[in-house]
Amino acid sequence: MNAKRRCIVKILAVFFLFASIIIAQDIANEADKKPRIVYFGKGDTLRGAFVGIEFAELSQNRFRNLGFKNYTVVAGQRFWWGKAWKRLGWRILSINVDLSNEHLRDTTSVIGIEGNRDNLAGHLNVQRLYMDFYPPCISFFEIPAYQRSVLSVTPILSAAPLGYTSHSYTDTLYDDDTYTLRAYTPGINIRLNTAILDLFFIETPVIDLHLYLFKNRPVKGQVGEAYIDRPENAGMFGWINMGVKLRF
Repeated sequence: MNAKRRCIVKILAVFFLFASIIIAQDIANEADKKPRIVYFGKGDTLRGAFVGIEFAELSQNRFRNLGFKNYTVVAGQRFWWGKAWKRLGWRILSINVDLSNEHLRDTTSVIGIEGNRDNLAGHLNVQRLYMDFYPPCISFFEIPAYQRSVLSVTPILSAAPLGYTSHSYTDTLYDDDTYTLRAYTPGINIRLNTAILDLFFIETPVIDLHLYLFKNRPVKGQVGEAYIDRPENAGMFGWINMGVKLRF
């Protein structure tokens, strides 16, 4: 190990030593508050934001060709001011992904497509602006010194007044044989948020229920030897969100 590396190691060791002392002192100072093991509370209401990805739509294509034309993003905030506002928040969801043929052939995860799916490829574009409502959460193992809990579980209810959905399918044997549905899709969203140390979170299940309004074509249709047989007025997605919380 050269001198530069030894110096870096020493600096990191000193940093973690002081950090450990400060953390231990804070915990000792808060010891008289008797941390709760299991309790109902408001959840994380400190000033901050969160950012992450929708995992399921990326994983179906094995995270291939990630970029501006193949991505998922979820981001938002829970309001931290005022007693009533702390129950509310906002978030955006942006999904723009290629749908693999392996995924489209899976009848358990992709429903509403009848006939031969062997030559299908697809693309999904979903944009949502949600207003969130946070009921009381259940938390485990409180850490008073940092206003955190080791684990918290929160059901979150959302309304999406602004929503857009586009489904595109192509028969790869005949590139000119395509199906494209575009629609204004307001709706509601129900999900279960599990947070670790109020820092990392995963949301599953995420159920998105939406209406098809102002669509460019009927929902039902045919592409190649496959037939799209889904409800004309409403749709549903099942997702998995994950990411991190940021405080500032």
